[in-house]
Amino acid sequence: MASIIKGKNPDRPYTVRYRADGKQREKSFRTQQEAKDFRTAVEYDIRSGSFTDPKASKGNFGQACETYIERLAVGSERSRESYRSTYRKHVAPALGGRTLGSVAADRDAVSELLCVTMARLSISPRRQARMIITGTVTEAVKAGILPRHRLDGIELADGPSGDDAGETFDAALFPSLAQVQQIADSAGIAAWLMRACGLRIAEALAVEKSDFLMGGKLLRVSRQATRDGKSAVPCKKRKSTRDFRTVPVPAYLWAMVRDLPDGVLTPGNADRKYQQYGAVAGRFATAAKRAGVDTSVTPHWLRHAYASELLAAGVPVGDVSEWMGHKDIRTTHSVYRSMMPEAPVRAASVLDDSYRAWHAA
Repeated sequence: MASIIKGKNPDRPYTVRYRADGKQREKSFRTQQEAKDFRTAVEYDIRSGSFTDPKASKGNFGQACETYIERLAVGSERSRESYRSTYRKHVAPALGGRTLGSVAADRDAVSELLCVTMARLSISPRRQARMIITGTVTEAVKAGILPRHRLDGIELADGPSGDDAGETFDAALFPSLAQVQQIADSAGIAAWLMRACGLRIAEALAVEKSDFLMGGKLLRVSRQATRDGKSAVPCKKRKSTRDFRTVPVPAYLWAMVRDLPDGVLTPGNADRKYQQYGAVAGRFATAAKRAGVDTSVTPHWLRHAYASELLAAGVPVGDVSEWMGHKDIRTTHSVYRSMMPEAPVRAASVLDDSYRAWHAA
């Protein structure tokens, strides 16, 4: 049984002395009531077998998260890196410096992070953040480091979804059209399909010449290449290739395509119809570095540059959202809202004007 003794410390005169795990322990309090409450709690934990060393709960929460992620059973190293990224960007700044015990007991702070601070992000990083946080404290409970936690059942409201949601970029780092040309010389015309039509890289790799309609004025986007390049599947968030979108094509892009042979514009080798995602991304990175593009820029930034240029010129956000294949216009608004003035203009004309200005220079 625990007992309360009165010590000589004027700041914390009431000390609870108890025995657990074969060791004599004690903890001091400012008031007698605090000491009584602690004695009741510690006696219950000892009887129920849920007692844990209070010092253990003072371990760093951030370090525990990193350990949890490294032990997490995921399908690939790429998936694990996605969890690491979510932790670094969102969880660590808010909770990484706190103790395990304080986070496990602070439901309000965790809810604030997941439901307010991260509210504009897509559901995927929010689910990852919740899994990292609750998984870390649950493992600590199983290991006997914590007696319990208060983080179960935190609901996540629906929000923007899609591959662009939650991403951040610095428009000042967008590759110039001259740099896009240098990249395309190595990575293929897929680079121009992304920059001129806003396609995802997997969609660009699946484009065939027959997908251009009305004499090259429109592009039908209905499928994306699988990562291994062996087949094509419906576009992201689409159930069938019959669920397609139609994108305006600037004249300069059609001029690049018009004389190409029929079939896939960036064909693969003998056993692959399409080029592999990883191979093209690798050539992009090498060519971008050689062209002087910032190393943080990925192929997806060409899609960001497409949307940013159109919205900055006043093209309605609803049109841009449709052309980019966003199922929810909130995704477009969330990512590109700083690029949206009022007066609309024709999209292909905007893209042609910028190309002509570069070409003339």
